Amino acid sequence: MNIYRQAHLPATLVAEIKESLKELEKSLGKEFGNPKNPLLVSVRSGAKFSMPGMMETVLNVGITPEVAQSLADQTGNPKFAWDSYRRFIDMFGRTVCDIPATEFHRIEARVLTTFNVKSIQELNVEGLQALAEGYIREDRINYWSTISYRSLRASHSLCRSSFPFVEI
Repeated sequence: MNIYRQAHLPATLVAEIKESLKELEKSLGKEFGNPKNPLLVSVRSGAKFSMPGMMETVLNVGITPEVAQSLADQTGNPKFAWDSYRRFIDMFGRTVCDIPATEFHRIEARVLTTFNVKSIQELNVEGLQALAEGYIREDRINYWSTISYRSLRASHSLCRSSFPFVEI
């Protein structure tokens, strides 16, 4: 489904998204938001005009702490599950909320020090959970107004309502 972001959402958009998710759920036998049988989706930006590196993707949309725990139980690999959740929060924060990478690095440094490790890959499950929680507690949201998107719109004389497109 291709949509564009406007200052306000078209009245039919939520219904279209719900209908598309229902079709996807039916075809895959999974349910969005269901911790026992979760459907996770990727959301990718796109546009009539795009530049290399501008197609940003947020993976694992639909993952929550409950879904992460369920995935940990189902797979027997809690580190995989909680790292997937941590990565979702990271991608969502950077891509959608425009939280600067420096904010994430600051939180990461604090958690790495607390758990006495040198890299995220060395964190145990508790450390990954602490890192995700640290990301979430940062309350700096600037929805869909990244500098790179504003620059691209300006360089192509695009109005706000014509960019960005999103593919789900």
